[in-house]
Amino acid sequence: TAFRRIIRNKSTEQFSGLPYICALLTCLLCAWYGIHTFNSAGAVCQLTYITLFIVYTERAQKLRMFGLLVAVFGLFAIIIVGSLQITKFPTRHIFVEIISGASLVSMSASPLFIISLVIQTRSVEFMPLYLSLSIFSVNKVFFLYGILRSDPFIYICMKSVERRLVDEAVETG
Repeated sequence: TAFRRIIRNKSTEQFSGLPYICALLTCLLCAWYGIHTFNSAGAVCQLTYITLFIVYTERAQKLRMFGLLVAVFGLFAIIIVGSLQITKFPTRHIFVEIISGASLVSMSASPLFIISLVIQTRSVEFMPLYLSLSIFSVNKVFFLYGILRSDPFIYICMKSVERRLVDEAVETG
């Protein structure tokens, strides 16, 4: 996979760390929303990937990734503090649902940030296949979770993301 290659070559080459940053934010927000076990493990995995990415990338990219990591934790802290200021639980729950839904969309779309490099080089060498497949699988799990829990913020969001990702894949492939 991409990280075996990064560790072996001791370089991130042209891989992007942005999908892992987006996934970390999503895991943190969904854990705050109430889906703890799955997203806590996901956050640990994403932090591991981001740490490896920071270790093996060039200095300018290290600073950028570290800045994005600090921004993710800062944004997460602001969302926690802001949501705790909402005294009515149903209103707080809707607020966190909307933020979590938006983060799920950003995580799902994050592998598409590399699409310009794929088009430019006419190669999928730096497209993280396993990340894309795992995000697609996570979308299916969240969709089913939303259906089973009757949570429209999750299942409507995931169905629209899945449809958009499939459309993008058909257009580029």
